[in-house]
Amino acid sequence: MYNALILGCQYDLSTFPLRRIYESSLFYFSYRSDFPPMTPYNFTTDAGWGCMLRASQMLLAHAIRSHDKGRDWALKTWEEKTTDEYYHQIANWFSDCPSFDSFFGIHNMCAVGLRFDKFPGEWYGPQTACLVMKELGERFSNRMLANSRGGKGKGEGEENHPNNLPMKIVVAREGSVYIDMVESEMCDDGKQSTAGNSSLFQFGNSDDPLAIDAASEVHQLPPWHSSLLLLIPLRLGVKNINDKYKKRLSEVFGEPCSCGFVGGTPRFALWFYGSNGDVVYGLDPHTIQTAGRRDNSNNRFHRSHIKSLQCSSGKEATMNNLDPSLALAFYCKDRLEWEGLCERLSGIDGACSPKDAVHAPLFSLLKQQPNYETDVGVMDDLIGGGGGENEDDDDDDDFVFV
Repeated sequence: MYNALILGCQYDLSTFPLRRIYESSLFYFSYRSDFPPMTPYNFTTDAGWGCMLRASQMLLAHAIRSHDKGRDWALKTWEEKTTDEYYHQIANWFSDCPSFDSFFGIHNMCAVGLRFDKFPGEWYGPQTACLVMKELGERFSNRMLANSRGGKGKGEGEENHPNNLPMKIVVAREGSVYIDMVESEMCDDGKQSTAGNSSLFQFGNSDDPLAIDAASEVHQLPPWHSSLLLLIPLRLGVKNINDKYKKRLSEVFGEPCSCGFVGGTPRFALWFYGSNGDVVYGLDPHTIQTAGRRDNSNNRFHRSHIKSLQCSSGKEATMNNLDPSLALAFYCKDRLEWEGLCERLSGIDGACSPKDAVHAPLFSLLKQQPNYETDVGVMDDLIGGGGGENEDDDDDDDFVFV
């Protein structure tokens, strides 16, 4: 039976046309040529090395669109896309120029990459790409928040930004997501409340002292003052994705909060947004297009550039051919959605539910970060979690620069 899972929705043969409409509404970013020279090597194209950054742009654009417009927002016609103000704002924020207003442009991504010892022309692994997205997201949210409070220095189009609430990016390292870390990041003062835990999460039978206790007392936590984009770099095998992870990885695309994942094969990264069993669907950035040009009369991008930001259908790949290094993404607009995500993922077939004889959890979802200085035994329990037993965690070393 045909049942494709696309970013939280399920499509069968009868709804295939609706799937195509939604796919064509996803923002598509590919290699570009003839953009302004990039420091320090004066690259004017990212062809051959920028695919992970382009895949990350597509993931980010979908998360921002979900944050601003809702998950179901989709412009259906070509005329709508060329005239819609928000569509032009996205084009501006991701444009290929060294501008402060091009928050997520290739130039700014590479500038941040220098902080992680990545230079233009070098291939990024999923984990490094997540760290770059996090830093750019912080700058973007701070700018939007400052503008909403009457700050100065708005960039082009920012006065029309539809949602002044920030979206914070949290990167969960080492295959583990800690509830207290997320709460600390999302609360207004940046500190976790000492009042206690939020909801009652049942993660299945577990003797892990860090797992959420279903009998815990419910306490009131301070409100979240930003939405959450959770990025989870993972390694799900040695040379290929281990069979024990495939079912849960496929089912992640049916999660309403899913923003897919970035990954692929060596020298060939995509943003994957859907699945059908062991087959995954992704947008492939390996097409070289000319950098966008603006109309001198109104400083807006030409219609041809707006048209280049869409792709009518995705590329199919099988999990057997994918590299095991990837990064999952989930968007939650508030704590209520976050709690729902945790409950669903910890269900019997959830991405972080206990390991059974056939399927292993993709990552661990734990109550609090361990204190390795006082509880050395916890370290032994966590080694190998969320990425396979004793599997190498260095994603960048597995990819070769072209």
